[in-house]
Amino acid sequence: MTLDHKPVELNLKLSKYLLRWIFVIHALASLAVLVLGHSLLIGFILQLAIAGNFFLTYRRWQKPLCEKIICDNGRFSLVILGVTVEDVELRQFYFFGQLCVISFKYRDRRGCRALSTIPLLPDSCDAASLRQLRQLLLQRKVCSPNISKY
Repeated sequence: MTLDHKPVELNLKLSKYLLRWIFVIHALASLAVLVLGHSLLIGFILQLAIAGNFFLTYRRWQKPLCEKIICDNGRFSLVILGVTVEDVELRQFYFFGQLCVISFKYRDRRGCRALSTIPLLPDSCDAASLRQLRQLLLQRKVCSPNISKY
């Protein structure tokens, strides 16, 4: 049996599920600080830190770094801020239910090494493309023992 390797292209979009998780986690952290009953100054500083972290995380969700993942014949490319990065190495990936987290290593425009971790939720891309990528990654895990599966 021969496998037909079609190019897989994932156009990433903003995930509403991820935004809900960001909000829920920060709300629970804020509630935990209130329930623990720290002094007024420490509680205020912790609430300020949680609010600042929420703001930074929300901005990062609003303007994602990676726009597209392309896999053609086992070679990955990323479109980062409108620029296609060809020399991309798949570092690791794992699946947890419908969540797929992929980590890539590449050289950015300045020539520095960069590591990009991309969470893929069901609403962050086309379902058929995500299914194809999952199958491709599972085949690659079986064929190549040097890629970490965790």
